[in-house]
Amino acid sequence: MINLFNKSHVDAYISLRCVTKEGYVTILEYPVKRQVKTKAPAGKYTYVAWVGGRQFTGSFSLARDEELLITLFKDKVTTKKN
Repeated sequence: MINLFNKSHVDAYISLRCVTKEGYVTILEYPVKRQVKTKAPAGKYTYVAWVGGRQFTGSFSLARDEELLITLFKDKVTTKKN
């Protein structure tokens, strides 16, 4: 499960690219007005987020039955496992 929060008070959008351990590639994309909750496959992720026209990139891993919080700010993007 991935929880997305937009705390920037500007338009935000995120694209998540996942490669599962079986080698499948999944791309999940969301506009993030305030909060989005989504189920996501386990795997290694890279992301590109656009917050108020600024671009941020990063990566993380998500295990099965793990929850991740991604918070979008005007000047950064943070990821935290719950």
